Parts: sequence; C-alpha cells; structure tokens
Amino acid sequence: MGKVTRPPVLFFACLILGALLQYLWPLSIANYSFATGMVAGSIALFLAAALASWGIWKMKRHCTPIEPGRTPVRLVTTGPFRFSRNPLYLALLLVHSAFAIMSNSLWLALGTGVLLVLLDRLVVVREEATIQNAFGTEYSNYVARVRRWL
Repeated sequence: MGKVTRPPVLFFACLILGALLQYLWPLSIANYSFATGMVAGSIALFLAAALASWGIWKMKRHCTPIEPGRTPVRLVTTGPFRFSRNPLYLALLLVHSAFAIMSNSLWLALGTGVLLVLLDRLVVVREEATIQNAFGTEYSNYVARVRRWL
C-alpha cells in the first residue's frame, strides 16, 4: 500500500484551521448557552470514546493492527463494525463535532464535514483497496452488508 495520510494529521489540520477562522471571523452554530454547549459536547465526547474503545477492543481481540496503513490480519465484522466499516473514524468525527458544539463554532462544524471528505478520499479509499486485496470475496460480502460510514 502506498503512503497513507495519517488521520490525526487531518483531524488537527481541520481543527486548527477551524479555530483560526473562528478567531478571525466568529460564526456561531446557533444561539445556545455555554452550559448547553458543554453538556451536548460532553455527550458527543463520551459517545466518541465509547465507540472508539469498542472498536479498538474488537480489533485487538482479533489480533489485527489498528494503525492506518497496516494490512489487517483478520477482517473484523463484529461489534461496531456491524454498523459501520469505519467506527474509529466516526469516533474521530464525533470528537471534532464535540469541539464545534462546545465552542459554538460554525467554522469547526464545517471543518467536521471537510474532515469527513478528507478521511473518505485520502484514507478510507486506500485502506479499502488494501483490505480488498487481503480478504477478497469475504470483504466484498462485508461491503455489500455494511455501509462505509453509517
């Protein structure tokens, strides 16, 4: 597999750019209180942590690498992988969304959409090619059953 763009790099690039734009041209998502933003954002962070932990646990249990760019040893289709082929990236998107909600930043919210597109085009497409090569028909059947995101 060729060089893979690291998801944390994309995450922080979108986060920093969104924060910079928010600083220069503040735009709110909606008119809600700081406390409301903190509670809603905290819930999103909790869900992200739960989803990521569940996905990592399943991958470790199947003794397959978690790091992007590494060829998986086993195809994991249980746990959160029953609902999404990319639960760990969904968790990353939830964290980004949580920061947007907590800071009431439209720029960060838009950055979450940008992050989704970047992950999809620069990371997931390459990973899927690697997984397809490693697991063939088994992976094709999984792709037919489970959506890429949700």
